[in-house]
Amino acid sequence: MLVFWSLFSLVRNSVVLAVYLLFSVACFFTVHEHYCKAYKKCGANGVVIAEPLAGVLSPAMEDSLASIGAMGYHFGNAVNMEDALEKMPADRLVMGNVDPAGQFRNGTTESIRKATLEVMEKCCTHDNFIISSGCDIPPMSKWENIDAFFTAVSEYYEAKDK
Repeated sequence: MLVFWSLFSLVRNSVVLAVYLLFSVACFFTVHEHYCKAYKKCGANGVVIAEPLAGVLSPAMEDSLASIGAMGYHFGNAVNMEDALEKMPADRLVMGNVDPAGQFRNGTTESIRKATLEVMEKCCTHDNFIISSGCDIPPMSKWENIDAFFTAVSEYYEAKDK
């Protein structure tokens, strides 16, 4: 009986979580665009879009995000930056998306260098692209990795200027 009750509780909790997530996603899609337009109507010169799921929703939202008129868009590392850049207005800043947990927090200086250069090589062909972390840099990230990120950015532009 205990096994049955445990399974029932697990299924019930999973269903509740699934309904909550679906409701949250639906609300996010609905509120997101209206919030940004209202904020802009009140006189904001720009709106920073920072979604709570670190880019998980962005691929499904790219078309609606492009239409809200924000001055800049920041994408998490779950998003393919090349694809996002193709869908965003060319006269708006598009930022992202080196993996914060995988690289800044848990990577090595060489792996973050490689990841940073990889994103830049794919995306710096767009004049509106700015390299950045894919989200907040986690606590306890190594300073060496943060330095390696900025060193890679400098390295990319120094090589480009030659």
